[in-house]
Amino acid sequence: MNHGRYFPGTVTSASTSESLVNDIIPVKSLHVGYTYQVNGQTYSSEAAGDTSRESELKPGAAISVCALPQSPQICCSIFDQPGNKSPGHFLLAALLVLINVVIELFIWLPAMYHKSFARSGIAIGAEILTKSGLSDSDGDKYDVTVKYDAGGRKVEKNFSVPIELYSFLQQGQLVSLLYKPGDICNAMLYASCWYEPYSEAYEPYSEPMKAP
Repeated sequence: MNHGRYFPGTVTSASTSESLVNDIIPVKSLHVGYTYQVNGQTYSSEAAGDTSRESELKPGAAISVCALPQSPQICCSIFDQPGNKSPGHFLLAALLVLINVVIELFIWLPAMYHKSFARSGIAIGAEILTKSGLSDSDGDKYDVTVKYDAGGRKVEKNFSVPIELYSFLQQGQLVSLLYKPGDICNAMLYASCWYEPYSEAYEPYSEPMKAP
């Protein structure tokens, strides 16, 4: 408030409440009612902020309120007055930014991982050795073990797969598998790659395919 002036005031009420930010983070708020005097007249207002100032904003506490002399009913929140920013606001903002970054990483990192296989992975033949399904307190888990030969080296590798793919795959079946050049153990079932259709990976073939 560029043209505001400070006037004496008094806290008349104070209470706390708790709410969830983004339905995840519990945050406590302090609700304060107060009055202030401008040119002999009393005005009232209320504001809400974090609880870092709860000890000083108790009923009866003296405060200073920034208001417009020509329009006294217009005042700043006592939590947002110039020079009175609470560190809690900045901590909450930083926390929300951090949560947003983490959520974005969970969204984009898997997609980038799958796209890297689609672009640079080399497709070779792999044979389903075993398959197993397990149900426990953590949910259902479906695994298949495959063997493949890359660069003259034989490798056996286990993959967790969704139920739709697990139901299709059979022991002894030939499927496509993508591996990273220079790291044959860093592999992914072609059918599991987000950027390739399942049908291509199910087709048996006699020569290795290269991913686009």
